[in-house]
Amino acid sequence: MVSNKLVSSIGVGFALMSASAAHAVTMYNDLAAWQVDVSTFQGTSALPGAEFSQPSSLILSGGSILDNFSSAVEKRVVGSGWATWPGQPGSNGTSVYYTGGASSVTMDFTGGHVLQAGNPVPVDAFGMFIEPSSFGVFDITLQLAGGQSVTQSVEGSAGAQFFGWTGLAVTSFTVSADPSASGFAFGQFYEGNTVPVPEPGTYALMLAGLGAVGFVARRRKASNR
Repeated sequence: MVSNKLVSSIGVGFALMSASAAHAVTMYNDLAAWQVDVSTFQGTSALPGAEFSQPSSLILSGGSILDNFSSAVEKRVVGSGWATWPGQPGSNGTSVYYTGGASSVTMDFTGGHVLQAGNPVPVDAFGMFIEPSSFGVFDITLQLAGGQSVTQSVEGSAGAQFFGWTGLAVTSFTVSADPSASGFAFGQFYEGNTVPVPEPGTYALMLAGLGAVGFVARRRKASNR
């Protein structure tokens, strides 16, 4: 007979593999809180192209794609073309996208892959920092195509704030700000995956459980002959 522990280990393993597709979208306004729920992630702070260029799409380090911008965006570099991005250590030299005064930009999102224990896993967690252009406090909202949203009051001279989510099946999103903010910049992107890597002991139990199930099945087949 297969032990309950072995059967449970198999169930845990398959649950971990399927959890990414099952969990609902959750919104975040804090990078630290996002990182608590994301087991593997990587960031992109250097964007391609020359400063003041207007890209039609952006491919991040994990392969996620932002494209089909509803309004043109312009690359700026913090410390030169974009005056501030304070509060983020080492932010000078970070490249961001400025909306050129537009108060709202919608873009398509295609998730890529990040490496987890050396293996590619799908991006089901994403985030970025956003800051208004004008100095002053302005409301900024990140809204996903599914209707989920998070709004924060962000100070244009006091540091960009984090906006993000976890969850699959996000195909597009909109960032909007108070029109008096004279547009906004977004950058310092994060791609991640929320499924934790099983402990080596869990893998061993899974393999042992599968082996035991196979052994029992073979014995039953032999006894029925």
